Amino acid sequence: MDAGPVYATSPWSKQLAEQLSEKEFRNEYMMDQVRTNIAFQIRALREQPCREWTQTELAERAGTTQSVISRIENPDYGSMTLQTLLEVACAYDLP
Repeated sequence: MDAGPVYATSPWSKQLAEQLSEKEFRNEYMMDQVRTNIAFQIRALREQPCREWTQTELAERAGTTQSVISRIENPDYGSMTLQTLLEVACAYDLP
């Protein structure tokens, strides 16, 4: 008789699962994950071997300043606008 898959659980994952059951924590966690992923993706695209752009080069292509690019590449910065993200996407010529 097979008991099914056995998953290792750590105290950390159990604690996170409990915290995620709270709506306020879940919302903050999700927003933090999205901000972090966007920041890292923008930087990773900029530093790809086919580009190797500086923040200044990306800023010029996106019609903004280097300081804006620096802020949106910082996962702790939480005030990026959708318009700025769209302009960065256009600078990368992404579909």
